[in-house]
Amino acid sequence: FTIGDTGGGFLLRINGQLQTRWMLSTVKSGETVEDEEIDTWRQGFEVTRAKLIFSGHVIDPSWKYRIELDFGIDGLGAQRTVGDSSDFFDSSAFAQSTPLRDAYIMKQYDSGFAWMAGRMRVPLTREEMVDSIYQLAADRSLTNAVFTGGITNGFAVMWSNDSLKVMGVLSNGANNFGRNALAPDVEAAAVTGRIDWPIAG
Repeated sequence: FTIGDTGGGFLLRINGQLQTRWMLSTVKSGETVEDEEIDTWRQGFEVTRAKLIFSGHVIDPSWKYRIELDFGIDGLGAQRTVGDSSDFFDSSAFAQSTPLRDAYIMKQYDSGFAWMAGRMRVPLTREEMVDSIYQLAADRSLTNAVFTGGITNGFAVMWSNDSLKVMGVLSNGANNFGRNALAPDVEAAAVTGRIDWPIAG
């Protein structure tokens, strides 16, 4: 669904993504009842992702923006449980319960240079840079879950041509989205870079 003006200077594109699944897991809980270890089976349905995405451009097509909200457990799954007495305004608790994922504005130039400011993915693993809707499997790999930089707040610069793409980000650090910039658990500054160069093709 799109809304735009006749001159092409303004565009709003509205998209959505819904991913639901049934899961079954069994693990040794480590807990014992009357000296017998409990073998825990767990199963259930979940809405992994329920996204509402706003994107487009303002003034002219070189000024782009994107706002992504995720109301599934991928976006809200770490929020506090019922009865949790933690401070609602605690920085880390809010970071784990906000549905806001991407929220940035980007300026592109004809030379291949671009800059971006706001909330964005850390350019570390390839899987994280590919949106979940375009993944080749049901979800990202365990390797990505361990090594990804996740989402952060910061400023990025990029340059690309037909065979090379370079990106660098100055940010608050990996997985620091949603946190107050002055919170004590936020890194003072972090620099992340990535270079994509195809060997063939």
